[in-house]
Amino acid sequence: NVGIVCAGYAYAEFDSPHSCRALALAPKLGGFVLNGRSYLGDVYGNGWFQVPVQLDSGRNRVLLRISGYGDEQVRFRLVPPAAPLSVVTKDITAPDVVADSALASWVGVPLLNSTPDRLDSIRVRVSTLSGERVGDTIARDLPGFGSLKPVVRIAIAARPFDSAGLSLVLACS
Repeated sequence: NVGIVCAGYAYAEFDSPHSCRALALAPKLGGFVLNGRSYLGDVYGNGWFQVPVQLDSGRNRVLLRISGYGDEQVRFRLVPPAAPLSVVTKDITAPDVVADSALASWVGVPLLNSTPDRLDSIRVRVSTLSGERVGDTIARDLPGFGSLKPVVRIAIAARPFDSAGLSLVLACS
């Protein structure tokens, strides 16, 4: 199946009343340039890829790199971050749980730092809904405006089969 490949750019300017942090949502864009700084976009359009950026006070300039097969819609949004440190829950890497079997495995927990400061010694805890701690680690060296996916070793006792799966609670501090 052959499609028409398009490649181009879109440019916009906007004013911000003050300097502030934001998360850029750039679905199906290879990347963008904001105020002279280059960033990756959400190339696959998964919808969970958010890029922490710093907006300048006054005029801001954004250049979108557009490419693909015939998609005529271009979307780019800037939203305020909910918190300085967040867990990207849609990108967690978790093992399958087998009914009536104990589990000793790893969970990848993606962290997003929407501040310009490097964060160190972030405690990541994993618990069951009943409060039983099943994993704990310290994530180190999370860069400013960056992300890191530390792994947490988990150990879960055998549980009876439940078709709803096993829900876990993540806490970071």
